[in-house]
Amino acid sequence: MPSCVQQGKSTSRLTPERVARIREDPVLEDAGVLGNVEAERLDELSRRAVATTRKRLDRDVQTGLEYASSTGLAGDSVRPGEDIADLDALSIPGRSTETVERRRRAVGRALAYLRDEQRARRSDFVEALYAECPAGYETTDGWWRCLKSGLKQVDAVDGGDGARVWRYRK
Repeated sequence: MPSCVQQGKSTSRLTPERVARIREDPVLEDAGVLGNVEAERLDELSRRAVATTRKRLDRDVQTGLEYASSTGLAGDSVRPGEDIADLDALSIPGRSTETVERRRRAVGRALAYLRDEQRARRSDFVEALYAECPAGYETTDGWWRCLKSGLKQVDAVDGGDGARVWRYRK
């Protein structure tokens, strides 16, 4: 068998037994952690594109892009749910601008969650979102009334008025 020659040196003596292994190599762990980075970045790019297009055209848009709405975004220029609805046009309860904005973000997160899940009950929303974004509510009852009010205002959402299951329409 011919040996490999590189810069005048023979590598024929490199056998598996003679190659030193790096102990506790973090490459495998890093690969597992970074395995979904590409998909998350594509989701982020798609969401930003849809939200920006919807804002510029001032209407809902159909892009054909598939993405997860609840993927985290870098920065605050696009809020979760803005790819689905104009969050600023929703009537949201609250006295201060800061409180209303926190509640708009909670409704946006609920929209993103519903788009990804396609259907959800109140308990699903509470379990998935309340701890992360209580929006100034001390109990889930007031929080849910706020979210429910916001969800009812979005054309792509079916539910409310006695319905126990909320659905996202494409």
